[in-house]
Amino acid sequence: MKRSKAKPAQLAGLSVLGSVMMSVAFVVLGLAGHHGNHGVGLLHRGLGNYLIASLMLLCGGAFLSIWEQQELSNGVQSARWTDAELSFVREIFGGWVNNIALFILMGMGMMALLMDRSHQHRNVSMVFWVCFVLGNGLMSLKRALVAPPPSQPQTWLQPSAPIHSEHWGESSQGV
Repeated sequence: MKRSKAKPAQLAGLSVLGSVMMSVAFVVLGLAGHHGNHGVGLLHRGLGNYLIASLMLLCGGAFLSIWEQQELSNGVQSARWTDAELSFVREIFGGWVNNIALFILMGMGMMALLMDRSHQHRNVSMVFWVCFVLGNGLMSLKRALVAPPPSQPQTWLQPSAPIHSEHWGESSQGV
């Protein structure tokens, strides 16, 4: 398999694009539910188009997002890029901007989930799924950008002498 020559910012951008594609899939599903609620019916041939489009967006976005996150993670682990090349991407997806975005997405998602039962059209839960998918994508990117721990020789795996005791089988209580 040929290694990607893409820069970290490009890989992160494509991963975000994949997450947005998956989120749009839930919006398309919400539109399909909206048409079903307004008398068009479940057997309308337009509903199949919504479902096919949603499935294509979901699968394509998942593939793109996961593939690019894996490429980014592999590149970081193998030190393919310098710290200077990774600094901008780590600032955005590993810093306070990402944390604020995750907090906002979680808040919007929870509010949408709580409002779903009281809303007239009952398609508000799609907002929850959009927020969930986008938040999951951001968290995965943050995890992919973590630098590998410094490698240290593991002394506990070295062969050692067998344990020997002069008091095998004796009681530990002094009688």
